[in-house]
Amino acid sequence: MNMPIPVNLERLIALCRKEFLHILRDKSAFILSVISPIIMLLIFGFAVGPTPRNINIGIVDQDNSLFSRTLKDKIRNSGNFQIYCSDFDDVNKQIKLLQRNKVRAIIIVPKEFASKIKRGKISQIQVIVDGTEALISKPVIEYLRNIVADFSKNIVIYYHKYYSMKSQKTPYIESLSRVWYNPHLTGHAQNVTGVIPVIMMLMSSLLTSIGVVREKETNSYEQIIATPIQPMEFILGKLLPQIVLGMISMTILVLICIFVFNIPIRGSALLLFVFAFFFIACALSLGLLISSISNSQSVAIMSTFLLTILPSILLSGFIFSIDFMPWPLKILTYLVPARYFMTACRSLFLKPYSGLLPLAPELVSLIIFSSLFLFVSSRRFRKYL
Repeated sequence: MNMPIPVNLERLIALCRKEFLHILRDKSAFILSVISPIIMLLIFGFAVGPTPRNINIGIVDQDNSLFSRTLKDKIRNSGNFQIYCSDFDDVNKQIKLLQRNKVRAIIIVPKEFASKIKRGKISQIQVIVDGTEALISKPVIEYLRNIVADFSKNIVIYYHKYYSMKSQKTPYIESLSRVWYNPHLTGHAQNVTGVIPVIMMLMSSLLTSIGVVREKETNSYEQIIATPIQPMEFILGKLLPQIVLGMISMTILVLICIFVFNIPIRGSALLLFVFAFFFIACALSLGLLISSISNSQSVAIMSTFLLTILPSILLSGFIFSIDFMPWPLKILTYLVPARYFMTACRSLFLKPYSGLLPLAPELVSLIIFSSLFLFVSSRRFRKYL
């Protein structure tokens, strides 16, 4: 008995051919489906688990001796660190650089560093580490400890070789590490404050990009075109209510951080909300720009994921430290608005001395991005209004 074939091959081939033609005609969906896996693989491949290199540190050499200069050269030649600024005795300047996120650690070589070594005593150096990013702080402490230990071992070998007959004392160099802003190096504070930019970018960009495309699909967009409304009026009419909702959401998130996770704002609360205002405006403008080039909600969702959500998670410093990325990805991170709000959130929550001056570059960058996306969006919608 012949069993009936549940699938008609001719109809199946015809349907597959139709679907292939539909995919090829929808160029935006085709490009996204092909390009997005490539981009994700490249980002994950280069950003996950690289060896930390060229981490900016500052050195205060108060001794300025042959031993201190040799230690400085050993740190520089290790390949893991880059000496951002080296002053003999200006500790305050180095602390300001630490507050402004210019350096990740400060090494202080005290006076009588060389004289204690020559007398066979224990000589100490102080290491101050920025603990706002635990992913960076832990390797910095470990690498500096290893460098100092290796340098101390070489000193002991040299000492025994040339001074073993004169004294029984053995010099030793000890590094004393202090972690600022996050003393226990817990990832809790870093993750909670870092997830705020990701949430705000996700909510703002996705809602606006889908909302405008939905109006196109339901033909309510054509009713707006029929009115004498100007492009900038249309853009601002879409943005302002969403900004108000975004600021309300930001307020709720901040309160949750303070009262639920016990992470108070140690910096300026007013400045935090100024940053939030421009970041939300930037995310909303970017969502409107995506909606202007999307013909369907599926394309809008995929574009939003690829252009906003994915970079905000991978290239903002939320999961992978920017200091650990290769230089092509580091350059790419400057095009991610979430990078600047991420730095502001962590600094204003965790650093008590964070004010406008240390975070001025981040604020200016967000203003530029929000203005640029707003202008481009208005130009794009000018074609339709």
